Amino acid sequence: MNIQIKNKTNLIDFLNENNIDISEWGKQGHKSIDNLLGELHEKDCIIKTEVIREISIAVVNIENKGKLLFEESQKMKNGFIRQRNKLPREKIKQNEEVIEAAYRCLKEEINLEVEDFTIIKVCETPKVYTKVSASYPNLKTRYLHYDIFVSTDKLPNENFTTKENGEEHDPVDIHYWAWVTKNNIKK
Repeated sequence: MNIQIKNKTNLIDFLNENNIDISEWGKQGHKSIDNLLGELHEKDCIIKTEVIREISIAVVNIENKGKLLFEESQKMKNGFIRQRNKLPREKIKQNEEVIEAAYRCLKEEINLEVEDFTIIKVCETPKVYTKVSASYPNLKTRYLHYDIFVSTDKLPNENFTTKENGEEHDPVDIHYWAWVTKNNIKK
């Protein structure tokens, strides 16, 4: 069953009642309680009664000359540099299609317009795993990864940066991108 969170106090009370220590949240690059509240209000995630955060993610695979686009790190709005070492990705909102999240990722994080790329394949079956969230210490999260394969000739051949063009509550300011060989990628 999904938990309905009305406000910040309600969220903090719920986490405390379920022994989720939030003392590290909002520090040293971890997301804050306000970020989680924003994710809930924007329908980026849900909280389950078993106290598990569940996120569906569109993982965008962009290939160029045998290499994949890889996000090395992000500069947060507060100046903190967060290591990512992942393929481009975007949370899939509730009632949103995988392809819509992929479009948002390409637009908001990589600054590509619809006419700048071609969707080659969308994997309908997710890869599922559960672990404690790196963004929210002590909060168990179930991840459902959907791979999307894209081609484009509109990106630089060398490493590059882009400015985040997303939602107001998003703490990211700058994305740092690199092209890496497929066997060096952590999805």
